[in-house]
Amino acid sequence: MTLRSLPFQMALWCGFMALLNSCALIGDAGKTDESGLGGVDGAFHNAFYKAQVAKLKGDREGAKEALLSCLDATPDEAVVHYDLARLDRDAEHWT
Repeated sequence: MTLRSLPFQMALWCGFMALLNSCALIGDAGKTDESGLGGVDGAFHNAFYKAQVAKLKGDREGAKEALLSCLDATPDEAVVHYDLARLDRDAEHWT
């Protein structure tokens, strides 16, 4: 090994280590908690899933019941209020 190649090898090694560290940081960026539910509790997650499935099947009453269960679990969740308003609009329940 020559002395001229030592700085190049050190720079290459430092660059490689920096790349590995940045990949490790990016890999954890999408994790919000250990349960994998994205920071919501299990009751909300299950009820919201049931609501989405019911909407896809065309069961508006089932979707509304599941969304109301979501509100019981997390009353301030805007997406639930939005979906309930859309169901009411589609059913023409507005004044």
